Amino acid sequence: VDVLDIDTRKLLIRAPAGRFPDGSVWVPGAGRLFVSNELGGTETVIGGDPVRTLHSIGLGGQAGMSAYDPISRRVLINVQTRGEIVAVDPHTLKIVSRITLPPACRHNHGLLVDTGDHLVFVACDGNARLITLALPGLGSAQTPLALGEDPDVLALDAARHHLVIASESGVAVILTLAGNHA
Repeated sequence: VDVLDIDTRKLLIRAPAGRFPDGSVWVPGAGRLFVSNELGGTETVIGGDPVRTLHSIGLGGQAGMSAYDPISRRVLINVQTRGEIVAVDPHTLKIVSRITLPPACRHNHGLLVDTGDHLVFVACDGNARLITLALPGLGSAQTPLALGEDPDVLALDAARHHLVIASESGVAVILTLAGNHA
């Protein structure tokens, strides 16, 4: 991971982040960047003063995308080869819970937290589905929605109530959010 000075755009530091760094999430209150090391099965934590690699959290399987939930104050990490979401305390860097996903989601990769509607969206690239879970406990999965093959990255346009799911196959799906579901 390269850290740049925002004003000068000069490289400040290059921090190692594993074999295949894929997604990342910044946790403002902790001043730390969490980076998914997909093939290494870890979450790399970068931060401090000076900025450096602080820790590597073993997940027990391949790391998909990560997201920060400011409600529970946890970093959520897809462990795609175990069908789990792991919750990590961003201050202690300890795994505090593991949530098993329903069988309707195979190889959970993409992840997005919608704090406005208290939802977590999970893109399952093993069967091209989107599942929606309720915060804070990540329960009550809704009926999975079909997506383009190999869904990867999710983005939220909260003002328009749109959820965008981009797939490695080149397909982008735009869903309109209504209340507490897509």
